[in-house]
Amino acid sequence: MRDSLCRRSALFALLGLLLPILAAAQVSMTLEEFQRLRSRGLEPAPTVSAPPSPWALESADFAIEAGAGSARLRTTLGLSVFAADWQKVPLGNLGSITDLEPTPGLEARIEGGQSPSLLVRGKGRFVVRIDSVRPLDKDATATRPTSIFQFSPPPAALLRGTLAAPAEVEEVVLAAGGISSPAGPQKWSFLAGFEPGSALVFNLLGRRVIPERALLPLRYETRILTEAMLSRTQLQVSAQVDLSVAQGRLEELWLDLPAGLEVVAAEGGPLAGFKAEGGRLHILPLAPVEDRLRFTIKLRGKSLAAGAAFASPLLAPEGSRRTLQLVSAQLRGVGLLDLVEPGSAR
Repeated sequence: MRDSLCRRSALFALLGLLLPILAAAQVSMTLEEFQRLRSRGLEPAPTVSAPPSPWALESADFAIEAGAGSARLRTTLGLSVFAADWQKVPLGNLGSITDLEPTPGLEARIEGGQSPSLLVRGKGRFVVRIDSVRPLDKDATATRPTSIFQFSPPPAALLRGTLAAPAEVEEVVLAAGGISSPAGPQKWSFLAGFEPGSALVFNLLGRRVIPERALLPLRYETRILTEAMLSRTQLQVSAQVDLSVAQGRLEELWLDLPAGLEVVAAEGGPLAGFKAEGGRLHILPLAPVEDRLRFTIKLRGKSLAAGAAFASPLLAPEGSRRTLQLVSAQLRGVGLLDLVEPGSAR
């Protein structure tokens, strides 16, 4: 009996110690706070939205090796796939596809003919390599040997690559679709952006060939239209020279100048330069002329002295087979000249 009372007294003492601790651990809140906490617990889990596109073609790198009549094209695609099922990626027109090699983890195959597509399955980021062959077209109207290589690229965000050409190719120009620049001996690099319906067009330009006519002795004809303006103070002359080469190549031209006139300018051509010395004018074309050269020479001099006769200033090209001179003169002012033999045919 006494032991039982002792145990009850110990239990009541322990409860007296624990009650303040339990009271301190309690949390109190208003009804409004409780309802807000309860509503947050009942909110549905956020849903993950699907990507706007099941795949993305980030880049396309091209390595082109041009030959005599065709070119080999290696296309390396940077591809990201976001969906688990089969996806169709357009490839443009890369030519006749000979090989396909995707990175591990991606199933891939080619579907279609002229404008094929790449069928892929597998989520992740991958690299796909495609080998193909395309023919080169010849430009028969060009003045130098010209081959044309073109293809329609896949819709990648970035198009870049290199083109290696044979030794007989001097220059490669990306005629449509982007820019190109030399990257080493017989190699050019290029950069472009994708445009729907467009193609990358390369002109492969060979060494210039001198035609057989240009190897013959030089023969040319000249037509010169001279306009003179005479005033009380000075004489101004403008001569338009139109030179036509019948055979050979004109590398320089000498013209005899009218006495008393100095050269002010020589424009057109295109001309590399000119120099007047000893009453003659030396003209250097920018490149040897094989067909036609047009330029204008401007001269000036003193006006006529009292009682002097006016003679039309003429330029005489040396070596011209035939020269046609067309002359006009204008007077500015009164009392400058007296007309000799009025009404005559001269």
